[in-house]
Amino acid sequence: MEEQIKARIIIGADLAPVKEDAYFFSEGKIEKLIDQELLDMIEKADYRIFNLELPFIEQGKPIIKAGPNLKCSPSVIKGIKQLKVNLVTLANNHILDYGEEGLYSTIKLLNKNNISYVGVGDNRKQAKQGKIISVSGKKIGVYACAENEFSVAEVDSCGANPLELHKDIVEIQKLKKETDFLIVLFHGGIEYFEFIPPYIQEIAHRFSEAGADLILCQHSHCVGILERYKSTQILYGQGNFLFQNSENTLSKRGLLVQLLIFGERFEINYIPIYRSQEGTLEFDKISAGPKESSQYSEEELKEKYLSYVRNSIVHYMYVLAGWPLFFIWLDKLLKRKLIIRCFGRKRMAVLQNITRCEAHRAVIQDGVNLLLEKRKR
Repeated sequence: MEEQIKARIIIGADLAPVKEDAYFFSEGKIEKLIDQELLDMIEKADYRIFNLELPFIEQGKPIIKAGPNLKCSPSVIKGIKQLKVNLVTLANNHILDYGEEGLYSTIKLLNKNNISYVGVGDNRKQAKQGKIISVSGKKIGVYACAENEFSVAEVDSCGANPLELHKDIVEIQKLKKETDFLIVLFHGGIEYFEFIPPYIQEIAHRFSEAGADLILCQHSHCVGILERYKSTQILYGQGNFLFQNSENTLSKRGLLVQLLIFGERFEINYIPIYRSQEGTLEFDKISAGPKESSQYSEEELKEKYLSYVRNSIVHYMYVLAGWPLFFIWLDKLLKRKLIIRCFGRKRMAVLQNITRCEAHRAVIQDGVNLLLEKRKR
């Protein structure tokens, strides 16, 4: 006798209704944007989770940061409700793009429409609170955190839950004790890198050892490698759901993750999706889903990463290139007025981002090591 499915949970990755997508969401016509077969899969689920990658705000003042400032009109909530979204994670690098006003405008709209959220708070302590949902009599835990970019909460200010490994491990351990199955949504990684950044793998393994059953790394805008570590499935890149951020072909593909509940047993499936040339989001009948880490040797995966580092480090070196010694002395004499005038707030924001964000920092550190090794030869 075939085992009966008790419930389905669907998890979608980056959702940012901008540009022409915003029109279909605002008009409540997402069936013209998302293939009906895919909509049926989402509707069939008993619970739906997505990463909301931007704030709901009509106007507002964008913060100074590296990278684009994203927002959408509150009217797109019509399309969000059409998707029957139950829970969104706001732990990402865009939720504070329009500051405190944008975050609280988003929370207010979600509350008004009975959509739960996780991964943000009035301060860091609040942002670290996970969410427990009940589906078919099972308690499912959801913990969400993001790398330290411009969106993170501080000790006394609102924002996304920042990656703080030792503290996150404690929170995951506590949540695991209260749940039957624990999902960790980690917004971090290297954009358009399809393999496994070693620093992310170390974090994911620690989360697994703390009790996570499923770890989904979002933010990379491409489908990554699937690793089975101990009893945990780790997906190093879920790709996009709807995010018109790039012409990069990798960004056109993503995965819906389906958690099936069979009584006491859980099963995880990966549903490939892609954005067609016509702009429609469709179920991908051809793709077999994510590649598994077992298909590669450790040496191959390491070389994939080092190859990326070699190609990327030049960009970072240009950004971090220092001035001649004379300018450094002169700037000191002028009490740092020269650097403030010449660099400007935007360039300083870029510098701040690449030095504090884990992804950028890892590439810089490993790239400099490679360059130093090359000079020794």
